[in-house]
Amino acid sequence: MTLWSGKVQVRLAVGLGALVLILGGLGLAALLRGGPSRDVSYKAQTHKSVESESVPIGTGVGERAPDFVLTDLRGRTIRLSELRGWPTVLFFSAAWCLSCAPQSQELAKFQTEYPDRLKVIWIDVNPGRDTPEDLRRYMQQYGHEAFFVALDTSDNEVARLYRVRALGQTYLLDERGIIVQAGVGAVFSPEFRRALQELIQQGPTSTE
Repeated sequence: MTLWSGKVQVRLAVGLGALVLILGGLGLAALLRGGPSRDVSYKAQTHKSVESESVPIGTGVGERAPDFVLTDLRGRTIRLSELRGWPTVLFFSAAWCLSCAPQSQELAKFQTEYPDRLKVIWIDVNPGRDTPEDLRRYMQQYGHEAFFVALDTSDNEVARLYRVRALGQTYLLDERGIIVQAGVGAVFSPEFRRALQELIQQGPTSTE
C-alpha cells in the first residue's frame, strides 16, 4: 500500500477550494495537495540535554528520530544517522506544493543564517510525480543549494515511518538526533526559532 492508496477526495469550500486526501490505511490523516497554511498546530517543547542512547526511538517530541536511508537527486545515499553533530531539520513536501514554498523559503533563510551549522533534509514524498528537473527548479526558486534533497521510496517508507499527515510536516532534531520540535508549519513559530537558536549556540557535539 502506498502513501496515496485509500484516498478520498473532499472539496473544501474555502478560498479557491483545497483538495484534501484522506489517508486511512497508512495512518496519514490528511495530505493537503495545496499544502498547509501558516495557521496550523504544532508541538513545541523546551530542549533538554539528554543522552541519545537512553532515549526511545519514535516520532514524538523528546524521542530519537528513526534512522533512514534515501537517495538524493544525484543518486547519492543519505543516511540520517550519519548527519548528526549539528541540528537537523526534516521537511516533508513535494515540488507541486506551492503553498509549502514559504516554508521552504524560511528554511532557506535559516540555512543562510547558519551556514555549516544547520542541516536541512527536504524529503520529496511524491518522487513518482516530481522529476529531478522539477525539484531542481523548485530548489532554485524556493530552496537552498545546501539542502539535502532526498527522494522517498515509491511506497513512501520514510513518510509512513514518520507518520506524516500533511505536506509541510517538519521535525527539528538536536545534534544527537532527538526531536525537539514537530508539526505542520512549525518553521513559522517563535518556539521553533528559539529552539533552533539554542541548539546552534550549543555548538557541535560528538555523536560517538
